[in-house]
Amino acid sequence: MFATSIDPRGRRFVLLAATAGCLLAPFDLAAQATGPQRGLTITYRKVAPNKGADQRKFAETTWKKFYQALVDDNRYHGAMIMRLTAPYATGAAADWAVVTFPVKAPSLAPLNVAIGEAAARKAGLANLQAYMDQQNAISASVRAEWLTTTVRTGSAQAGNYMRGTRYLVPSDKRAAFNDWMRDVALPLSTQAVKAGRYTAWGVSTPSSLIHSVDEAGYSHSVSMIVKDAEGFVGGPYQVSEARLKEVFAGKMTITQYHNRQQQVFDDVKVVATKIWEIVAVVGKVPEVTPQ
Repeated sequence: MFATSIDPRGRRFVLLAATAGCLLAPFDLAAQATGPQRGLTITYRKVAPNKGADQRKFAETTWKKFYQALVDDNRYHGAMIMRLTAPYATGAAADWAVVTFPVKAPSLAPLNVAIGEAAARKAGLANLQAYMDQQNAISASVRAEWLTTTVRTGSAQAGNYMRGTRYLVPSDKRAAFNDWMRDVALPLSTQAVKAGRYTAWGVSTPSSLIHSVDEAGYSHSVSMIVKDAEGFVGGPYQVSEARLKEVFAGKMTITQYHNRQQQVFDDVKVVATKIWEIVAVVGKVPEVTPQ
């Protein structure tokens, strides 16, 4: 997953990067086909017992300063760190996640330790090792994923809450599923963002050059972000005849909507649904226009 380097400092940084929340890891290879802004990485972390308050403080201070330096250096469009809120369990494999949105095309070249050192100094730390020591005393990296975003509208801010649902779509239905997300779900979600019901919405898929669907266990990840925890109380923004008329100018009735939805989602399996609190954000979560 990580390139190696002959230089001892470079080699050390490669090993450290494995636990740095995908810090400067090779970017999403599938992004080469559709534009580097479509790639994103997710690193899941497990917080040590009785370290929850320390983790939040770290996220809101040191982590934020460190990743802001990387955004300022044009390494990422943005990054965010999230806390799992539901379904939450003490024994969960991971309870925090770092999401990054890289700027440049992917590279398998050895990682440059100078980049991390510079970011650490800008964050007010003596060096990269100081950042790593502080982070690893609180939490451990347990898993990483690379995804490619198909569509994304809106952005995200600290304090928002995200519901991420992962679907396993049969291979012969994925084209229809993609069409639904682009042609129906995206216009409705864009309207929901403009109306203030969502702050963002998007669809991503496992990077085909890194994960197969079988390895990932899902084929699509659909995320909805709302302003705060109360945004989930009333449930999803219901689709009505009035909304369809507003969004599709009368070209889709509620009956047509439900019929097509049933055809698309028949045999589609919900693999997992999780709700995350977005604790800190730097830069911007970029919008992605469907092709």
